[in-house]
Amino acid sequence: MEDEELRLGYWIKLLGRKMTTYQDARLLKYNITSAQLGVLLELCGREGQSQREIQQILEIKPATFTGLVSSLEEKGLIKRVHDNEDARINRLYLTEEGKAVKEESFKEFLHVRDTMFKGFMREEQQLLVCWLKKMYNNLEERQGD
Repeated sequence: MEDEELRLGYWIKLLGRKMTTYQDARLLKYNITSAQLGVLLELCGREGQSQREIQQILEIKPATFTGLVSSLEEKGLIKRVHDNEDARINRLYLTEEGKAVKEESFKEFLHVRDTMFKGFMREEQQLLVCWLKKMYNNLEERQGD
């Protein structure tokens, strides 16, 4: 098949799995997963977002996200606070320990990123990310089709 190398979905899926596995192995020492790191990073500088807001930004199913939040809360890395105006809404905040873990584990995130981009010039990195965003947006626009 002449389009064998153009199986984009296959390569993106494979890369995503490999990246997650590699990153999760590096995050073991912090007792968090790459999915949990995503939540910590989203809270960085934007604390007080609702669970629903973060869940939608990260595009994680509600039940899965609730489990992530519960796990992070049990580890003492985040705290849930009921909204003053609407008690049905939980706002998320990093604890001091959560801030420390986020800072240290972010170094692992950067290591994984730098490992993946080994041999790429900065311009190539930017172009690849630009293309991936463009493909994502193309599909996002057509989601209702």
